[in-house]
Amino acid sequence: MLNDFIRGIVELNPLVRSVGLWPAKLLVLALALLLALKTEKPQRVWTLCGLYAVLIASNLLLLARH
Repeated sequence: MLNDFIRGIVELNPLVRSVGLWPAKLLVLALALLLALKTEKPQRVWTLCGLYAVLIASNLLLLARH
């Protein structure tokens, strides 16, 4: 976890802070799969993919800066 590499940082995501990183990832994956299977509009799935890509890019930028 990033907290092990950088001293003094605090996880701001309340879901990750309360249940842990891997359970939070599995929960988000399950919700994304549910949305993908139940939605009738593919635009919603592409919007979710775009938001997730921005989140990943933000995390990689944070990691690269430290």
